[in-house]
Amino acid sequence: MTDQEPVRRRVQDSAPFVFIRNERVAVPGKALLATFLYCLIGSIVFVYGQDLTWVQAVYFMCVTMSTVGYGDISPDGPGLRAFTIVWIFVAILVVFPLLTGAIVLFTHGLTVRGRALFEKIFRPTLVDIDGDGTMDFAMPEQFALFFFAKNLLPALLMWFGLQLICAAGFVGIEGANNHSWTFGAALYHCIITATTVGYGDMSISTDGGMVWACFHILTSVAMLGELVSSFDGLREEWSKKKEKVAQLILKSDPSFSRNVISTIESMDPRTKGKDEFNQMQFLLGMLVSSGHIPESEIAPVQRMFSKAEVDEMGNVSRLEVQYSAKLMQASLSVASGKGEVQLPVRITAAPKRGLTDEELESLEREALAQLKGLTSIKLSLVKRQIVLLFPIEFGGLKSSGNLIAAKAAAEEMPKFEKEERVRTICKEIGQALIVVNKLLVSKNCVPFGLKVAGHTSMETETSMETSKKRARAVSQLITEELDQLVGGNKCAAVIAQVRETGNGTLPSGAQIVSVGFGATRKLPEYDDGKNHPQNRRVEVEVLVGDEA
Repeated sequence: MTDQEPVRRRVQDSAPFVFIRNERVAVPGKALLATFLYCLIGSIVFVYGQDLTWVQAVYFMCVTMSTVGYGDISPDGPGLRAFTIVWIFVAILVVFPLLTGAIVLFTHGLTVRGRALFEKIFRPTLVDIDGDGTMDFAMPEQFALFFFAKNLLPALLMWFGLQLICAAGFVGIEGANNHSWTFGAALYHCIITATTVGYGDMSISTDGGMVWACFHILTSVAMLGELVSSFDGLREEWSKKKEKVAQLILKSDPSFSRNVISTIESMDPRTKGKDEFNQMQFLLGMLVSSGHIPESEIAPVQRMFSKAEVDEMGNVSRLEVQYSAKLMQASLSVASGKGEVQLPVRITAAPKRGLTDEELESLEREALAQLKGLTSIKLSLVKRQIVLLFPIEFGGLKSSGNLIAAKAAAEEMPKFEKEERVRTICKEIGQALIVVNKLLVSKNCVPFGLKVAGHTSMETETSMETSKKRARAVSQLITEELDQLVGGNKCAAVIAQVRETGNGTLPSGAQIVSVGFGATRKLPEYDDGKNHPQNRRVEVEVLVGDEA
């Protein structure tokens, strides 16, 4: 930052500069400056080139700028005619749009308030079009004429009121010397002028009349411009309202729910007969069935997807999306006549690889930088472990040396001690797995899976089965917490798999595996070989590389 920068900022933030930057000051200021310069330069040319008076020259500039063209004053000679042609385009393209914008800035607020007043008088019927319980859509009027009349009337009344005022002004100024300027004739002249027709059959002969005509021409024509632009905007609004009504009719159809299902199945034949749909299928089915998006707009993109290379899960890679987008751009370039265009080269992603111990340490640091506030687990990727800072303990029957008790413990579904703590542990495991696998995908590496191992403190005939059940209960809880974290019911399939077998495929494609070691493998620091609750535990390992 330069030494002058703070000073410049203080000046720009000072009251005078803030005032000048205000829209209600800046827009009229630009318009007045442009109009002044336009009239000044044009008047100089015609005062010295055609011997017009200054009032006549300014009056002629206003008549020219607004394209009224009375014909009472016109350029003499080829030079002035050439200048006038150029000056007309300067007015149409630069000056008059600025002037119209300045006038509309002040009249638009009155128009909006007038429309609001008419809305209160002629209250529309409100309906809940989004199904969210809020009456948020005003049904269109039965007849389009009433809709346009109600919304155009405020601006039309203002415009006509100005014509009445200006007609009275002309009667007072021109009528004193010319009795043909009756109020009716003056009003006729004002309307003919304000619509830019400008027959020129009513002659303005006094300087005062010309000055009054300048005011009348510029304000009236600008307000007419707002009226015309309002009509275009209202026509678009009416069209959108009718579209909304058509959508409302579709949503109210008794067969709408069946139409949504059939739409999803027609867009993706793989969903036929299925009881579950993903988020994107749901969104597209709803949008198409309710008329928000025509199915014809989606068909070309579907054809693009059918040509893309997909994996066994039906997904496309980031590189494949980029290739498809570039291929579409190339096709558009050819269609637009830009000649021969070089087609993009399809780049196939490199095979996913494993990681060295050094890379695992770096990955662990990156993951921990994103995983703030872990209180129940500790990542140890080099050791392929997720260390539990609090043990997952089980209650219920003990698998002691008593054969009957051991069998009963094996048949009983495992029950967690301190279930809320266990849920917190499983949630943090899910968070860690999501973060680590996102980092792995960005490095083109194989996502990690999980192996949940159950243990018992003493070896019995059924200890292996008991420990496997414990592992499966924890695996199921981990997948349930994962489902809550990723949303969209994406883990429903793996939850069902784990509940049934203890094993499943995670959304990343990696595996979650439940194993029971019984008493064949002791837990370091915990297992002392005795049968008490502290030794009825599970451990969580990370499946890396080919294991995942």
